[in-house]
Amino acid sequence: MKSTAITLLVLLYSILLVRGFAQSELQGLKALQLAWRPSGWTGKPSCSWSGISCNLNGNIIQLALSGINGSIPDQISQFTFLQHLTLANNQLTGIIPSSLSRLTNLQTLDLSSNQLTGQFPDLGSLSLQVLAISNNQLSGTIPASIAGLGSLQFLVANNNALSGSIPSFTDTILEVILSLNSLTGTIPSNFFSSASIARLDLHSNQLSGSLTPEVESNFQPSYLYIQNNELQGDVPVWICNIANYDLRNNTFNCATPACCSPQGNGLCTCN
Repeated sequence: MKSTAITLLVLLYSILLVRGFAQSELQGLKALQLAWRPSGWTGKPSCSWSGISCNLNGNIIQLALSGINGSIPDQISQFTFLQHLTLANNQLTGIIPSSLSRLTNLQTLDLSSNQLTGQFPDLGSLSLQVLAISNNQLSGTIPASIAGLGSLQFLVANNNALSGSIPSFTDTILEVILSLNSLTGTIPSNFFSSASIARLDLHSNQLSGSLTPEVESNFQPSYLYIQNNELQGDVPVWICNIANYDLRNNTFNCATPACCSPQGNGLCTCN
């Protein structure tokens, strides 16, 4: 009896691997195969192909590919059940196609460490939880629609050529990493009233203005990195409640809290 059950499970799994994809998914797979020639993608398209994960209905819900180059085909939008798209650490070029906005089930988009160019993608119509596009050559401003995503928890867009001001994010955001860009303006005040944010990394931009003298008691991020900007004014005492921070190379006044004085940790240099 036990062996019969195991046999049935193996048979069911085999059927899921070889069952036919929807026509739209087949078109998408053929486009990706032609554009990128992923390793192991030979024979009839299957859920067993490298980097593909399917649900019990045989729909593709995850693509995680490595060793690929070229541009991102528009046909990637054919995977309408896709939840996680990970194409990091490749040699992808060109723009991030607007057709990605049609992937309404997408939760994770990781395109970091490629050679992508063009504008910051406006994917505010999605329900993304993770958006990682760091270490590319993206330009333009951060769309307000991205910052307004109530589902977004992690935004990692450091080391690009982004410009303009930082929009105000929702209270659901956990990590914002925008260092090594050309962002200007002030740091949005709602960051300092957030109980959820754990990491705020804005170092090496052109941010100006001063830090708010008081914050909400529940504002206790684990990391606050804002060094190498044009911030000024007094360094507030709440800095001492943060476990890891760096405020160096700004133009703060020299009356700094004891925790970050030269006699402390030296992470709050002044003018």
